[in-house]
Amino acid sequence: MENFQSKITEIKDEAGRLYRLKLSDDLLFTEANNVSKNKLDELLQTYAGSKGKPVNFMRERIIRMLLEGKRVTKEMLDTMIEQDHNAADKNSFQAWGYFSILFPIVSKDLSFNVKEFMRDFGQELITKLDLKEHVAKPFVVDFKGPRNFGSDNVWMAIYNKSNPKHTTAIQFFIQIDYRGLIVHLYDRLKDHFISSRKIEIDLEMEKQVEIFGKIVKDKVIADRNEESEGRYRELGVKTNKIFKISHGTEFFQTAEEIQYCIDQNIVVVHEATRSKGKPATTQYENFQKAKAGDLFYLCWGNSRFLLIGQFADDKIEDYKYTTDTGWKKRKYRFLYDAVSDQSFAGSSKWWTPNNPSTCIQIPKNEYELANDLIFRHYFMVELKTDFDTELLLPKLGAASRQKISIDEYVEPKLEVNLIARELTGIIDNLDKNKGQMIGIFGSWGRGKTFLYGQMRDYIKGNKELHFDYEHFTFNAWKYQETETVWAHLYDSLLEGYMGNANRFGRFWKTIRLNIARKGWWPLFGSVGSLLVTICLTYFVSTSLKLEIAQWLVGIFGSVIGVVQAIYIYWRFYQPLKSTLLLYISQHNYQEVLGLQSSIQQELTVLVKLWLKNHEANKERKRLLLFVDDLDRCQEEKIISVLDALRVMLDNPELVECIIVLVAVDEQLLNRAIHFKYRNFKLNDQPYAKNLVEEYMDKLFIAGIKLPKLNPVEQGVILRNYAINNEILERVTSKETDETTTVVEPISAAEETTEELIFPEANPREYIESQSEYFLLEKEMEWLNTYADKLSPSVTPRQLRIYMYRYLLAKNIASDYLWQRTGESQLSDDYCEFLAEAIARRSNQSGFFGFQGDYHFDKVQNPTLKAFTGKLVEIVVPY
Repeated sequence: MENFQSKITEIKDEAGRLYRLKLSDDLLFTEANNVSKNKLDELLQTYAGSKGKPVNFMRERIIRMLLEGKRVTKEMLDTMIEQDHNAADKNSFQAWGYFSILFPIVSKDLSFNVKEFMRDFGQELITKLDLKEHVAKPFVVDFKGPRNFGSDNVWMAIYNKSNPKHTTAIQFFIQIDYRGLIVHLYDRLKDHFISSRKIEIDLEMEKQVEIFGKIVKDKVIADRNEESEGRYRELGVKTNKIFKISHGTEFFQTAEEIQYCIDQNIVVVHEATRSKGKPATTQYENFQKAKAGDLFYLCWGNSRFLLIGQFADDKIEDYKYTTDTGWKKRKYRFLYDAVSDQSFAGSSKWWTPNNPSTCIQIPKNEYELANDLIFRHYFMVELKTDFDTELLLPKLGAASRQKISIDEYVEPKLEVNLIARELTGIIDNLDKNKGQMIGIFGSWGRGKTFLYGQMRDYIKGNKELHFDYEHFTFNAWKYQETETVWAHLYDSLLEGYMGNANRFGRFWKTIRLNIARKGWWPLFGSVGSLLVTICLTYFVSTSLKLEIAQWLVGIFGSVIGVVQAIYIYWRFYQPLKSTLLLYISQHNYQEVLGLQSSIQQELTVLVKLWLKNHEANKERKRLLLFVDDLDRCQEEKIISVLDALRVMLDNPELVECIIVLVAVDEQLLNRAIHFKYRNFKLNDQPYAKNLVEEYMDKLFIAGIKLPKLNPVEQGVILRNYAINNEILERVTSKETDETTTVVEPISAAEETTEELIFPEANPREYIESQSEYFLLEKEMEWLNTYADKLSPSVTPRQLRIYMYRYLLAKNIASDYLWQRTGESQLSDDYCEFLAEAIARRSNQSGFFGFQGDYHFDKVQNPTLKAFTGKLVEIVVPY
């Protein structure tokens, strides 16, 4: 073909760009905000008037915003999705990620039509391989993707035309992605890649594809759709039940609603659906009681077969596509779509489409009849009673497209709520006690700040507390190099007093504060002088002004005389001066006390003004000052901050208003106290220990310590991180009460066709669809087992970082293997080895190698064996 190499290169480059955008939300939104005006104008013509189609309508609004010069952000897009969801009372965006929504905006037009190029290339291959009599027209999917989601690769399938669809055939499969051109022999029906080869981009690449085609063409020719050959997919129903579920045409009248259900991976039954015949169990109860893992085939009345699915969990939810009430939905895992769109014309059973039933279990003694009537012909599937089709485990090694982000927040566990409640009670019962400072002790990352957050939540809106509270966090680490912590403390509290007020609010608060500092008289004096000046200037006659001036000059002259006389006595009669000063001056050592005293006075004024107003049912308002990151300061700064706070709390006016809560590592505080008294040479250990304890007793009126986590608590924290960030497998069956695995399949197609669109699989996207939840229960067990190797005293923060490092390592290893070999699956043994190696490396300094009791024999893959040492160093930088 003409310019074949350059066109493949151009596709590869665009695939690489889209691959990067798909991986990074930041890059994606940056690209969207830099699209040219000409392209936006063209897109607006395409999407204008799309109000009836939620995704396209959102694209239209985004395009209009960009044309107006506004920037599109993730937060803005999330808000728009939520608003549309609330307005429509249904989630039309459940399966649409940022990339899918923005794809038409960020995709670039190539110098040629990709689909036409691939189709022409396919036809040329068919001619050269002498396959015209045997194969159908090439099935091509471009960057729009098989479901109009947008994709980062292009592919084409050449298959035997005796197959009703390419999805049931053995395919000569050609794919172009960020790595280049790759060819496969792919058994789509069994989802198995028989052989693969990466084609180097050079002048001979077209010839290389043809050579691979000659090798596999006999397999394609031999793949005739003859039922006698028995090429059926197997559906295991040893203990699993299998149901017929019908979305009746009486209620599901449009293809749009059927497509919506397919997109959301849901099946729907009305709760008023009655029993069929005499059984006491209603059809809705059949639907409700089917356990996770049970199977069903779905039809649209008797108009056509749709798909085979597997219940993903036990959860029943309201279905809100229509305004009718009583409809219930369940999630399923997509298995197979029908290979024929013909309506059913066979004999009638309760479980066949031509019977007016909604949810009926197929009896075990009729499985073979069901194979003959339905499954073999319409799905190319056979029911088998010697095994069960299990809920598909996510593939451990698949590089997930889900962004790895382990949020630090988890639901409070490990008695944190109890401790927060009791500590709040202690604080609320303190009233005018000298030195109201409380310590929260624990190592870095142990959860001291998290505990304070739970205390804030408990205080908020609690009507039983005696006092009303303001909260402020003082970051001691931020300004540890300043000459005095007092200045930073005042500035911090001033910012807390200002809060989130706008410019006018801050101006008014500033005036109120300065009135509290200086009083009203200077302000009255200045304003009064201004008013007198204005009156004299504009409202008094010239003759009267002269009289007033003469009068003032007379008075001023007399005053000058008196002042001059006083000055003479003051200047020349020192005994009189000394005597007067002795009686009229205050004893004040302000100059000696310096900045600390001045700031403390200003601090008193600020805090009292800040806390002036309180709720009617409270005694008064107090400030709960949380001192964070103190133990990250140098030793002398730790002590200087604590001493300054302790001195502040000796002020009788401030002690009524402030409670100080200090989060600190007690071991570092111990070292800081030793540092303060380093010149005392405390060789007597008992005395030194007693000195430290006495000093801490002087500082803190009370305190609690967050102890070392035990293995059970470590497991709880790891699990909560995984669940909170939606990366852990989840499914519970009501009957067995055991946890099984479910993978959310890819879903949702844009509404651009009247044809029903089912989930499609190709080498890359199929793997991605299996890895949305990419942390399994077995991996949780490994992480918990090896967490003890992180450090002698493991903290929640260390556990969070450990989980992040493991997920990152798994993704990198999978992608590395994919780039080198075309395979991406990591073995269980390898993933367990990664969990162990990362934990050990996290607690090891210097050169890292797999010696000692490392189980390096678990790394069987030679490609990974050479890479794993470097990988561990990459993800564990310190």
